[in-house]
Amino acid sequence: MNTANLQLIGLNAAVAALIGALKRKGIVTGEEIEALLADVEDQTHRDGAARAGLSPSNVEAMCFPIRYLRTVNAAGDDVLHPPSFAKIAAQAGPDDHAGATARRERDGEAPGRETVS
Repeated sequence: MNTANLQLIGLNAAVAALIGALKRKGIVTGEEIEALLADVEDQTHRDGAARAGLSPSNVEAMCFPIRYLRTVNAAGDDVLHPPSFAKIAAQAGPDDHAGATARRERDGEAPGRETVS
C-alpha cells in the first residue's frame, strides 16, 4: 500500500478521536458535527466536479475521508474503542453524491444550510 494512504488512515483515526473528545466535553454535538461534515462533503464534491481533468472517481476519492468521519460520528460516542478502519471504511465506502444528497434531504438536512461556527 502507498505510504500516503497509510498516513491518511492514521490521520483519519486521529481526527475521529478529536471529534469524540469534542463531543464528550460538550463542545459540539454529534448533530453539529454531522451538519458541518455534510456541508464540507457537498462543497468538496462541487469543487472537485468543477475541476477540469478530475474523473468522478477522483472526486469520490476526495470525499471519502469526509464520509469516513461522518460514519465514525454516526457510530456513537465510543471513539476510544472504535470499530476498525476497514469496518468503518466499508460502511463509508464509495457513495454517489446524488444519492447522499437525496438521503440528507429526505432526513430533513437541506444542502447549503449554514455551517456550525
